[in-house]
Amino acid sequence: MDSHPEQAEVGGAREADVSEPARGDFVYVPIVENKWHIRPDNPAIRLSVLSAGPGWSGGERMENRAVEHHQRCREREELFRHRGYDTEHEIRCIIEKARPFSGTILEIGTGKGYFTAALAREGHSVISVDISEENQELALLHLKYLGLKNLATFKIENAERLSFTNNSFDVIFSVNTLHHLDKPFCVLDELLRVLSFKGKMVLSDFSRAGFALVGKIHADEGRRHELGVITLQEAAEYISTKYFTVQTYSTTYQETLIAYRPII
Repeated sequence: MDSHPEQAEVGGAREADVSEPARGDFVYVPIVENKWHIRPDNPAIRLSVLSAGPGWSGGERMENRAVEHHQRCREREELFRHRGYDTEHEIRCIIEKARPFSGTILEIGTGKGYFTAALAREGHSVISVDISEENQELALLHLKYLGLKNLATFKIENAERLSFTNNSFDVIFSVNTLHHLDKPFCVLDELLRVLSFKGKMVLSDFSRAGFALVGKIHADEGRRHELGVITLQEAAEYISTKYFTVQTYSTTYQETLIAYRPII
């Protein structure tokens, strides 16, 4: 996910089959080093899978797709900015509140790769998870256009059952994804499981005003924007019961929580 109003299906909306992908549809890259501490019982340890449709061989067609996708992204961002939601501003606010952070970074909910790109621009390497193959393709196009694709590893996974071992990541981000989750508490438990003991988890989602704005835009387009099973406040309350300290922040259109274990 990223901070863009249109976000990924991540936790259980539909299953992604990563165990036996069709070889004509994917690029297979062997994992030489278990850098991300993937559990050996998960088939993802054998393959790093990046979706690769026609034109993904690195040639002119891929360059054209990257440019075209970037243009669509800019047009979409401008539409939301015109209505009052500034994607770049909201991303900056989330990152500033999350500072300081370093180490291994996991993003839950790649979406179109906006937040992934913001982290990569700062020189951070990110592993980004999404259940949607299409979103991973689009995110890779976005980072390809920006010249940042080498700083991101995209994985198709269900956030209810992550492939990583316990305490694998120092920082976990998930932006505008919570309201897409069918089983949010299950996903929260997974995030807490893979977060390192001294790690930091940053969750952000729309405020009431943000949901109203996005809902109106979707309605104008003949679509319906989902509100989610739980609110960010309910997520904060749940995480607090796991002996985490939780801090909350807000802008007009965005709410953010930062959770970490207190140092005794």
